[in-house]
Amino acid sequence: MGEISKESIQETLFEVIANEMEIDVSEIKAEMSLKDDLDLASLDAMNVIMELEERYAQETEIEDILEMKYLHEIIDYLHQMLNSSTC
Repeated sequence: MGEISKESIQETLFEVIANEMEIDVSEIKAEMSLKDDLDLASLDAMNVIMELEERYAQETEIEDILEMKYLHEIIDYLHQMLNSSTC
């Protein structure tokens, strides 16, 4: 399995959030705040994380992701995590 690009991760993350929050994916930007811009509640965040784990068939450190404030932080985290496990 080759490297998973940040663009691919961003596309997947935005799609999952759009489905969870019932908004159009075009409204989502990487610099958005999870709470201030998206109003992503803890339960919504957990659903997003579980969906990402299912799609990538890999467990994450849920607590680490819940502490993140911006979407680009999650993208960077997933990029590092997913690509370090492909070595």
